[in-house]
Amino acid sequence: MQRITDLSNGVLMIVRLFFAVSMGLLTGAVAAQAQNSYRTEYRVTLIGLPVARATFTTKITDPGYTITGDITSAGIVNVFTSMDAKSTVTGTMLSGDRMQPDSYKLTYKRGKRTRIYDVKYASGNIVETSITPQPNRDSN
Repeated sequence: MQRITDLSNGVLMIVRLFFAVSMGLLTGAVAAQAQNSYRTEYRVTLIGLPVARATFTTKITDPGYTITGDITSAGIVNVFTSMDAKSTVTGTMLSGDRMQPDSYKLTYKRGKRTRIYDVKYASGNIVETSITPQPNRDSN
């Protein structure tokens, strides 16, 4: 239980954001399970200038699903910094088109620094989390 409470608010926000986007993209896919794979691409601009690209791929298998996401900085942003985030959610499709996650992984790279966030689920509840490398914590 201590490992779960060790996640910082910023990490939880990133995990929730990617999970929410991933789950939102899957919502339409659940209603039409006849197709097995969906790919969605986004371009993010600021006053017409590219700042990021995102690609999400949803694969529905019987009885599971996998959603992968890739967000990368682009254009003018790369002059100042570079950012790349890759996420993967795997889980099981339940009755009534409900989804239950089994695992979530986010690899976040900014500049030369890379951090990996892993979340494991059991019956839809978080049972284990890890951050690699561990963040530096102030003793205050």
